[in-house]
Amino acid sequence: MVYFLKKTTPSKKGLYLQIYQSYYVPGKGKRNKSCQVVGYVDELKERGIEDPVAYAQRIVDGLNENADKRRELQIGDTSSSKNIGYFLIKAMIDALEVDNVMDIMTRNRRFKVKEKRVVAFNPSLPKNRGSRLTRK
Repeated sequence: MVYFLKKTTPSKKGLYLQIYQSYYVPGKGKRNKSCQVVGYVDELKERGIEDPVAYAQRIVDGLNENADKRRELQIGDTSSSKNIGYFLIKAMIDALEVDNVMDIMTRNRRFKVKEKRVVAFNPSLPKNRGSRLTRK
């Protein structure tokens, strides 16, 4: 994500300044989106800004510096808080020693549990309940 300054002359009012955000869409390519309007150069000079183009460029440079810092902090696209509930349940199962209990319960049965953990809370395993059990 990169910011840049776009200068256009849409009407007789003069030069118009906008800050655009450039980003990439997989499969479609590069896209640009207007994120902030700076205004017309003449109106900015009336407000007391001597060099409106340099002023807008400083804003763009600041946004690009902040974008680089935000990009460095980001590890992945998915939230790490998504699986917090799973780790809590896994810690409880480990503390209760469910592995030993499952071994004792299935010792005299015709089937064994493949996964010794309660797999209903693990999103990476298949949802098919029949895949957890095997016949002797």
